[in-house]
Amino acid sequence: MRRNFHLIFYLVILLFPLYVSGVMAENPTCPIVKVELERLPDLNIPRSGHTLFCAGGEMVIAGGHTSGFVPTPTAEYYSQGRWHLMQMTYPHDNGLAVVMKSGKVLLAGGMESSHGIGQSYGVEYYYPETHTFEGFTILNQKRALASALEIDSGKVVVSGNWYADDAIEIFDGERTFTRLKAVNTQRSSPIICRISADDAILFSKLDTYGKEFDHIVIDRLKGDPFTAPLFDDWLPINWEFSSNEPGFIGDEKTGVYAYLLALKNRHDGSLGIAKVEGTEFSLLTTASPIPTEAGYGRIQYFGYLMADRQAQRCYVLGVDDDWRLYALAVDYSQSPAPLTLYHTDPLESRLGPYMPALTPEGDIMLAGGIVDNNFSPLSSVYLMHVGTKSAAASSGFAFGRWIWWLLALLVIASFVASWLYRRNKTVKHEEDFTALPKDNATETLMNSIHEVMLKEQLFRESELKVADVAQRLNANVKDVAECIKANRGVTFVQFVNGYRVDYAKQLLRQNPDIKIAALCLESGFASERSFFRIFKTFTGMTAQEWMNQKD
Repeated sequence: MRRNFHLIFYLVILLFPLYVSGVMAENPTCPIVKVELERLPDLNIPRSGHTLFCAGGEMVIAGGHTSGFVPTPTAEYYSQGRWHLMQMTYPHDNGLAVVMKSGKVLLAGGMESSHGIGQSYGVEYYYPETHTFEGFTILNQKRALASALEIDSGKVVVSGNWYADDAIEIFDGERTFTRLKAVNTQRSSPIICRISADDAILFSKLDTYGKEFDHIVIDRLKGDPFTAPLFDDWLPINWEFSSNEPGFIGDEKTGVYAYLLALKNRHDGSLGIAKVEGTEFSLLTTASPIPTEAGYGRIQYFGYLMADRQAQRCYVLGVDDDWRLYALAVDYSQSPAPLTLYHTDPLESRLGPYMPALTPEGDIMLAGGIVDNNFSPLSSVYLMHVGTKSAAASSGFAFGRWIWWLLALLVIASFVASWLYRRNKTVKHEEDFTALPKDNATETLMNSIHEVMLKEQLFRESELKVADVAQRLNANVKDVAECIKANRGVTFVQFVNGYRVDYAKQLLRQNPDIKIAALCLESGFASERSFFRIFKTFTGMTAQEWMNQKD
């Protein structure tokens, strides 16, 4: 009777935190994590209306206008702790930039003269290896506040304009721009999304005069215009400056073309996340409500979603009235998608409308911009540490419903210890001759995993999943993941990245002049940015530093 009482007592204690945890799980909250905002060296030239991108493993700022609202045909790249100034062919003030699969960067258009007036034709390439620019052709029509996107064929779709007519034109990937078709709706800063290897859709909330549409029409590269019912209640959040395919979470190799899109509710201004796949628009299901404040005041979100495909998460930025900077992280690989809200301390001075971009380490860089007017742009540069490594170091363990799981584990441990103690007092121990020594099943599975990774070079698939390996081995997915964790002490993603880094080293030894774009593609990295981040994580140095020090 006494033993049954103890059993019931411990079960009640055990179930209580689990019950509370279950109640809280029905209304989960988004973890809020404070992170560092690092002030980097200032730009050589204050600027706004520029583009910011990662090319050749370096962050690059190109064009825009400087003090006095005067276009500046200069660019800067960040290396060895400082910004290096470069001369461009054209200023591309509010122009477009596309980091192409070949590794070079296409820049085009922008305001024609000072004070944000007119549109321009100019087109040039940026070559990251030599830090040089080459003006080589012109657009089919003058453009400013246009957008561009490279499709699978290597051609580039261009659309959008400012205070001028819009149309869709195609760059052949070499030297020529050709008008493709008229648009149903005249737009500025359109969002362009691929829906297949050779087709794309275009839409925006703004017309060519910056006025919001009452009714959004979506143009299609190949096909007729259409509408999305989602836009009846939600508006896409456009950013005034060009971005290199924002929010892409798909995989070209498997024919999946999917995007995450930041939305603003037409009625209450709240933030929403849409998934765009093909011509289907739907709201993304998240594990917790999207936070509108973090205890300091209302958050105003802005800009495109930036996708880190290697980490399988997207970010959208925001600020509050005290100028704390926020980054909402969406872990899109899970359903419902978990959210994490990162924030900084209040800034000493206001941020301008920066053009944010992800660094090779997965952090967010913000540079330049304006606060009060276009005649006094900023030169300040910030780095928000939200990358997997830096954010984890500062985040700690999220409090909330997880405390109940911790309490539950403590109760379980107490119950088991007490039960074993009483059992050992009443039951005679007998040597268990039926217990076999540890078998070789785990070791055999690990050898099989290693063998299939090397023989079939599965790591070269950029979107490789543990289920793919399990399928090749006719094994259980959980067994494969746990085997890797137990034998190597790493996650599946870290395990695969180890093979990718080793293979990249092999390619670099065999061909030191290999292009980074080709190296990434051959080794299985999803992007140049992820390659540089992961290579440095594994080796402690950049690829160039590794090449310089090797025998």
